[in-house]
Order: sequence, then structure tokens, then C-alpha cells
Amino acid sequence: MNEKITYEIITDKDEILKWQKRFEYIIQYNTKKYKSKNITYKNKSEKDRDKKYDIHWSSDYNFWSTSFPYENDNREITRYKNWFGTKEPINNNLPLDCEISISSCINRESVLTASRFVVNSRKKTFVVHNGKIKKGKDEFWKNFDSIDVNGEPHVEICELSNTDYKKKQKKIKDFIDKMIKIKKENQTKSKNANNSSSTKHNESSHEIAQRVREIIIKINEKCRLQKKKDIFDQAALFKLWGNIEKPCKSRSDFKGFAENIYKLLREATRYINPNKKNRNDPYYIYMIPDNFIKKDPTKQFWGIVNTLRHYFVHDEIGNIAVVYKELLGKNTGPESEEEYLKLQIEVLILFEQSMEDLDGMT
Repeated sequence: MNEKITYEIITDKDEILKWQKRFEYIIQYNTKKYKSKNITYKNKSEKDRDKKYDIHWSSDYNFWSTSFPYENDNREITRYKNWFGTKEPINNNLPLDCEISISSCINRESVLTASRFVVNSRKKTFVVHNGKIKKGKDEFWKNFDSIDVNGEPHVEICELSNTDYKKKQKKIKDFIDKMIKIKKENQTKSKNANNSSSTKHNESSHEIAQRVREIIIKINEKCRLQKKKDIFDQAALFKLWGNIEKPCKSRSDFKGFAENIYKLLREATRYINPNKKNRNDPYYIYMIPDNFIKKDPTKQFWGIVNTLRHYFVHDEIGNIAVVYKELLGKNTGPESEEEYLKLQIEVLILFEQSMEDLDGMT
């Protein structure tokens, strides 16, 4: 009878640091070091723009790596970032192809990274990935076999316990190559989506809104299958939906549209904190993760919804001219029925893209 192998996530901070050091040793084994290289990637922050990195090049498997701790605003939590690329470091600028990052605080859901260290029932330790990438979740699992870790699928990147470093580096390179393949497939899909976006502008508000609602229902169904709380309050979803899918032909129509989208995203995705004990504890728990809201293009959509709500519902101007310029192509607001409907369609298209991203992360 075959033994069933089980896996357990390592949660102790000191143990996580120990295995991170071990992982660094493996990926840097028998490599050549290059100093002060610039690494290029999308959405690079201002503070990181001029940062340089020491990297290690594996000529055996043709990939570079760099590892470093990254502290966010909460100094108790560290992310151990391990970056990889396949361009030989002859020149200064190196594109980032793959990231394997591990959080020092596994129990805090808001800072969970996609990778973590696990130990199996045979006392072997692995670095694994849960497949939760922003785009391409379906493509991810087409390329990898899964193991079960705490009831969720993960992929073994490599074992860390034994000393066959060459074999481990080969496994890491295989993971990098597959992630590059997934990224290219997503880029092709995005191009095809952009080519078809013009057809969306010819659709009715009802047609686009129906698709958005189906995505939201699908997200909630995924949560139930994972035995998690629904992200969206489904009763509120159906209650608010009338003003979201109804064609906007006036300022009054658009006010109801903007207000109900905001309520759906903020008020229908939260619940009262049952563990609130003092004034510093949050009154609400929000089901939409903060890191999702902060990512483009969702961050752009979130800002647009907030601005429209302030302007149409609370009569505050804010950055409304910027929104009009982006969505209508002019600095002034809608004047005719056609322009109100166009503004609504543009917002719904962004809404659909944002919910597709959330679906990919769920």
C-alpha cells in the first residue's frame, strides 16, 4: 500500500529565514557574481528606480538570480524576494522574468505571497508555489502538476533538503522557463483582448453588466468551494444591480450608477469585525484584498469609481477632469444622452477587466 505523503507549511520565522538562506545557497551555487546591475520590470516605484543589484549567473542553466529581504510599512513582516531572469548579464539592464518570494509572516492573510516553504511527512523540505498569479491561473495549472498543501493545490519548485545542487538548479530553471511561457501566453491573450475591445464599446450596458455579474457570482462560488467567506454579499449584489446595468441617459441616472458600483465594491464586500475589542480594532473586515486594489489596472479603476462617486453623489469635484479626459477624451463632462451612455460603457469595461483580475487571484 502506497504511503500518502502530506505537506505542512513552515510558519516559524526563524525556520523560514533558515530555509531562505538555504534556497539562496542553492541558486547561487557554482555561479558567477556580477555587481550593480539594473533590473527592469513593470510598475517600478520611484524609490526603486535607481536601485542596483548584485546578481549571480549560472552558465550551466543560463539564468541569473538575486535575493534580498524587502520590508514593507509593517516592519515586523519581511518578504524574502528571489528574482530570476534569463538574459546573460553582459549589459547593465536585465529584464525580470520570474519571482519566488516568501513572507516571514505566513499567518497574516494580507501579506501572503504565492510561494512558501513546506515540509512533508518524510521530513523533506520544499519551496512551493500556489499558482495564484495575477493573470494566467488556468495556464499555470496546464503547465504544472499539483500537490495538496492544507487543502489547496501547490507546485513543487525544488527540494531543499539534500545536496544535489545541480539537479535543484535544473528544477528552478524549468520553473522559470514555464513562467516565461505563461507570461507570453498572457501577452498574446491581452493583445487579442485589445483587438476585440472595440466590439465591447458597441455593446449595451446590460450585456457588459451581465458578464460582470457572472464573474462576481463565479468568484463567490470559488470561495465556497475553498470553504472561505464570499467576497461579495450576494443579496446586495442583486439588490444593487438594477442601477448598474440600466442605461444611463442623464446625470441622475449616472449618479445612481456610480453610487451603486461604489456600494457593491466597498459595502457589499465587507462584514462587521466579530473580534473587535477596543477602539483600535477595525470595525469592518474587507474581503477584497488590499494588494488587489493597489495593482494596475485595478488601482486606476478604483480611483475612477471613487472620483465619480465624489462628483456625482457628494458634489465634490476632485480629479473629475482627469477621468473625463481618460474616458471621454475631453476635460468636460457628458452633456448628451450619448455621452452619458459612453461614460457608463467605459466604466463597465474597466469594471469587467478588474473583476477578471480578481477572479484570477481567487
